[in-house]
Amino acid sequence: MPAWSAQDLYLLAGAKPAAPAPLAASPGTAAATDAVPSAGGKKYDGVPNAPLVYTIGGLHGAYEAGGKTRFALYADAYARAGTAVQARVVYDFDGNGTADRVETYRYFAVNNVANWELYTEVIRSGLLSATGAFADFRGGSICFEVWSALGNDPIYVRTGVPAGGTAQSKLSVPFVFAAAPAPVPTPPPAPAPAPAPTPAPTPVPVVTPLPTVSPTPISVTGPAVKPEIAGPLLYLRSGATETTAAALSPTPGAGAAADAVPAAGGQKFDLQPNRPLVYRATGLHAAYVAGGITQFKLYVDAGAAPQNAVQVRVSYDFRGDGTWDRVDQYAYYAVNDVPNWEEYAHNSRDGLAFAAGNFADLANGTVQLEIWSALGTVAPQVRTGATLAEGNVSQVTIPFRFGVEPVAVSPGGLTPVGGGTTGGETPTVVPGELPERFRQVIGNLAEGSGASSHPGTIAFPESILTPADHPEFAPAAAATAAWSTETLTTVLAEGLTAWRRPGNHGSCVGCHTPDAIDLALIGYSDATVKRRALDHVDETDADRIVALVKAQRRLNGIVRPLDPLKFRPLQPALEVLPGATPQARDEAFGRLLKDEVKLIWAARRIETRADALAAQAQLRDLDLRKLPVGIPFDRWSEDHTLGDSHRSVAEWLPGMGLQPKAGRAAEWYALHDAYIVEPSDAKFWAYFSRIDELLESVEPAGYALGFEWSVQKYKSVQIAQHMLRHRSLAFPNPLVGRTGTAVANRETILDRNPIFRTGDHLRRFPLFADEAKPATTFPAFLAPTLPATEAARREQTEQFFRSWFWMGWTFDPALLRSDRIFQTVEGDYLYASLLADYKLHHAFVVAKTSVAKAGATEWFNAPGAGVAGHGKWASFTPFMVLHHIERNRNEPGAADPRRAAHDLMFSNTARLWIHLVDEDLERTGTVYDRYLVRNSIRFARQWLNATEPGVDRTALDAVIVQLEQRLDAARELRTDFTTEDLSNALPF
Repeated sequence: MPAWSAQDLYLLAGAKPAAPAPLAASPGTAAATDAVPSAGGKKYDGVPNAPLVYTIGGLHGAYEAGGKTRFALYADAYARAGTAVQARVVYDFDGNGTADRVETYRYFAVNNVANWELYTEVIRSGLLSATGAFADFRGGSICFEVWSALGNDPIYVRTGVPAGGTAQSKLSVPFVFAAAPAPVPTPPPAPAPAPAPTPAPTPVPVVTPLPTVSPTPISVTGPAVKPEIAGPLLYLRSGATETTAAALSPTPGAGAAADAVPAAGGQKFDLQPNRPLVYRATGLHAAYVAGGITQFKLYVDAGAAPQNAVQVRVSYDFRGDGTWDRVDQYAYYAVNDVPNWEEYAHNSRDGLAFAAGNFADLANGTVQLEIWSALGTVAPQVRTGATLAEGNVSQVTIPFRFGVEPVAVSPGGLTPVGGGTTGGETPTVVPGELPERFRQVIGNLAEGSGASSHPGTIAFPESILTPADHPEFAPAAAATAAWSTETLTTVLAEGLTAWRRPGNHGSCVGCHTPDAIDLALIGYSDATVKRRALDHVDETDADRIVALVKAQRRLNGIVRPLDPLKFRPLQPALEVLPGATPQARDEAFGRLLKDEVKLIWAARRIETRADALAAQAQLRDLDLRKLPVGIPFDRWSEDHTLGDSHRSVAEWLPGMGLQPKAGRAAEWYALHDAYIVEPSDAKFWAYFSRIDELLESVEPAGYALGFEWSVQKYKSVQIAQHMLRHRSLAFPNPLVGRTGTAVANRETILDRNPIFRTGDHLRRFPLFADEAKPATTFPAFLAPTLPATEAARREQTEQFFRSWFWMGWTFDPALLRSDRIFQTVEGDYLYASLLADYKLHHAFVVAKTSVAKAGATEWFNAPGAGVAGHGKWASFTPFMVLHHIERNRNEPGAADPRRAAHDLMFSNTARLWIHLVDEDLERTGTVYDRYLVRNSIRFARQWLNATEPGVDRTALDAVIVQLEQRLDAARELRTDFTTEDLSNALPF
């Protein structure tokens, strides 16, 4: 075969998220459309999510020097607004399965008009990021990935267009392909939707000349920096100009100043340093902390000038030989037009744009930060030289540990490891490092202030904070304000050791958080903390734990912690709806949906398809984490000394403690230390995912069910504390650092989501004796803390699993990320827990869950019990919600004030289903299980005879007749017609 004269590769039809389609050297034979799954209301800018992949392999050919990737992609979202499509090109030049070059392009906002729009490599300034260099092909491959970056609706791309046809999607690559062997347009087994891998650690050339170094190198003693001046924080000192670098120093400045960043002169210098200010530290010796990342916080201001932006690059020369071995380049930050200091951080806007080179230890190395104007006409300022007391301190945090001798904590103070410590394997704490890190990375939670790197920060309402005139907390904060860094270091070090000390029934950390942040954020008194600590440790260690909590409050500015009797972790909207009984709170929930949330579904009859689509959008977009409910969640901890009503297991903390297995303590606490230093999602999952491997029960055998439940509660405690310390409503990203889609990583997602299973444990193994189920029991020492009567144990069992089921559902309304069993995917236990008392809550769950299941498009072909078929209204999966109401909707009595609202809700649910199934059939011409869909619709129609008697339904019945005809003509998508995943109680 001769060399290809053309460089065009055409998108052929048939791509799905889990099944690539070909890129081919020849056009297709018939125009088609491939559906790009919806972004689900989230933003995936630069992060492929369930992408369609078009690929070609077996390529041999030469790169045409200076050439660039080009593409023409035709996309359409029909009349749906607010969507955007994004593309990435992945080159594997040698066919070894590793991406050698990755180009990610800026997303393209698709209009809400039904027409094919052209998305190209130059849209919105084109390239967002690129890693790796071009090379010749030696049996390599190309993948073109397309995904939804924004929106709640799918986007369609034009594929398979024949030669001479219009709107032909293609990729043009800068290569001359040859035969040896011929390229084969067959897809590999799986797409590569992961973030771009780290390029090979080749030295990175310096883009801009190095200005003269004026700061004095950081002094060292022997091979390591002295601990008292060391630490991963480096502060920007004053005096940088275009031609002279200023210092990055391990100590803050003596007085705030401002360095002027040269203006961009009206041009754009995105990812191109132009006349940068340079801040540099040299002569560094330090060990890289595995998994660590560069972090920075710079305070910048452009006065009242609009449309200015600054940008940062951090470079590392690990050997001091003048070659940059690692370069981290960040997205620019748009400075506002108000005179004030704004924080530009490593995670601002789009965060890291690209990184080149791998980290290594510093041996006489250099670290350099450059800042320049990426946009604008004026010279912004960067704040430099500020003292800690002045605040707004510009700084860079590097992922290294200075000092070669680890330091451990003994009861008498700080001594080198091996200096006679007690209590088994003692965790290490580096003096001088933890206090600064605590000050940086844990947000100030006092009264709703503070910063978080996570989305959706929480503002705590006044009603759940301790009173402003509380006699303990404000004076305690004032008393610790004068603590020096050395005092804080000692308190933290000794406190952490006491916190981890194995004692009576285990250590404090065996039930709580890695660093006692929970006790600092929640307003337990010193006396309460000490009393409960004395159940485990001696008085000296109990005092150290009290001091640790004080230090945490001091470092985080917590003057008004959360009220321990009013704060309920993960309670939606942070407070329970008013009402003395479940029925009263249920009624309040119905009023909320109608009068405040103003759901069409709860307020007026759905008459038309347009009504149904609008109601669906409202239900789909409703944030369950912010929606108040009448179901009380558990307090963090109950205290039986407050009375019999607090003899309860309906709390977060586990009853039985966990401890490291023999010989594994150092490994476990090293993971904790890494998380304390950098409480990121990645560091969080690093220790969370090792819980089962590294921990075991403190108590003797014989209480397996009590310990099984305690493990699930302990895992849930870790989830909640991580969210709380970041003031976040977002579940920690379970796939951070992993490749592939949510579908491909479902097992990991399930392993990292204990919430639903924590509730389900008590459903399966209640606290009371049940002939059909073994009971969850605990050792005798816990008897005073447990419910005293059988009736109380029964009530607490139901209260616990009902609230935890709802909690799990708020993170997973489609019920696909909570457990592997069909009953959870179906929603069996969630629905059953609400039927008796929370009837309007149940009606809402039925509607919301069906909408969520119909919208879960990426799961349509996914494996797992009951999973296939999701993502489509003309499928049986949205009708899983019929379970428990097949023969009786459990409506309130005729005199109950909730009855009218309940009837309207179920009427509208039936009407919504009828219209949306009809719309799906008209739009797609396909159905997933024709029999079950038909009978679900017929069954829903029967409801209306009871829920809205006397209403004229002529127009709706005409829709049903049309729907039935479309069902008859629809193409059946379900090929496996076994019913093992269906409830045997369905009425058809």
